Amino acid sequence: QNTKFCAKCGSKTYPLKIGSSRKCSNQDCGKSYFPRVDPAVIVLVTCKNHALLGRQGRWKTGRYSCIAGFVELGERLEDGLLREVLEETGVKVNPKTIRYVSSQPWPFPQSLMVGYQAEAHASPDNQLPDILVDLQELEDAQWVSREDLKRVMKGKQPKISPDFHIPGKHSLAWHLINSWLSAPATT
Repeated sequence: QNTKFCAKCGSKTYPLKIGSSRKCSNQDCGKSYFPRVDPAVIVLVTCKNHALLGRQGRWKTGRYSCIAGFVELGERLEDGLLREVLEETGVKVNPKTIRYVSSQPWPFPQSLMVGYQAEAHASPDNQLPDILVDLQELEDAQWVSREDLKRVMKGKQPKISPDFHIPGKHSLAWHLINSWLSAPATT
């Protein structure tokens, strides 16, 4: 939709390859256009058998998900992950623990969500790191225990809140959480 006319000669373009590209209709020009892809990262940050989950105010009450955000121009995906988690929650991620898990198209046009798992640096007293929520980004963020997340995955009510829930099975967030829950617990 963004490239209905050729930027080179002004002729109309037409879709190719099921809409994944467009081509100029002028045979003398024939310029091809490919959609821009805006990368975003989503990460399940864990520490001491807890997962860091956040919620946006526009979401249904009680819905929490992994931390996510767009990668800035010229930024590595891993650096975008570190920046987004720190900006939105104040939690520092250990860069050595970042592990790619999966990806999926994101529900914004021209976006690709790249999913990771990573571990937070524990606080100096070996406790869960403090959370400092950026209220312009998130309404809330909290450490959720492995046990509560297992209960949610089984369709049971968690101890933290009767309204607490996570995105559905179709989402990358669900797969990141499920992958972590399927792995052996750490201490």
